[in-house]
Amino acid sequence: MTSRIEADFSLLATPQQLLGERVSPKGDVSPELVFALARACVPHCLAAAEEVSRGFSEASDAIDLLMFINEHGASAALEGESEYYEAGRGWLMAPLADRLRAQGKTVVCQNLYHGASADIEPAFQNGRIRRPEEGSLLTDRMTYGGPRSDSWVGAIDETLRAKGLVVATLNIPRMDGKGLGGHSVLVTEVVDDNIIYFDPDLYAKARYERGNYGDSQIMRIDSDDGQLFYSQPSAKFCERMTGEVMHIITS
Repeated sequence: MTSRIEADFSLLATPQQLLGERVSPKGDVSPELVFALARACVPHCLAAAEEVSRGFSEASDAIDLLMFINEHGASAALEGESEYYEAGRGWLMAPLADRLRAQGKTVVCQNLYHGASADIEPAFQNGRIRRPEEGSLLTDRMTYGGPRSDSWVGAIDETLRAKGLVVATLNIPRMDGKGLGGHSVLVTEVVDDNIIYFDPDLYAKARYERGNYGDSQIMRIDSDDGQLFYSQPSAKFCERMTGEVMHIITS
């Protein structure tokens, strides 16, 4: 792959499906990498979180992300082996969380279907949490959990108020029309009962315009630099959620 890239390149303005094209404009991107990029929402969101936290982007960020996706996602498509990606299952949250923890971040992977009465010990065992402070954070966020999604926004809002960010997994329509698939976005704000989020998917709105999904009320937020931020009413957003979220606290 070539590594020619504009100095003002932003991951927040680049759909995951076009990342390879932007970094390698001559088109020397392998079919395996194209396949991996179409499924690269989780690492793209985590890299975008860095850009949001810093308040600026660096050209090297895109190269680093592309190389990570190529090494793990594309290689797994060929060989079926990666500590971060499993063919047929996708990106693995617990190893990715450990990678963030090694960078000094506090990370909690939460299943919002588990309410306040749930035992957190399994979360320690499966890598959703590793440290006591993460256990405390999970215990607090579980007060918003349960079978009804209308309370879930509280867990997201708590993390955002703590100057953190949240990666939320959604059910979205497949472009081939064959039901729903999993997809992750980066939530950055809750404003007036609306969720503001970064979505790296090139077809973020088009997916809902192709089928009988009703009015999703997803609105693209206008920006001069073309960043991929959207707004959706909290209730609608929570209806799309699978219940899986990753809370990231950087300080």
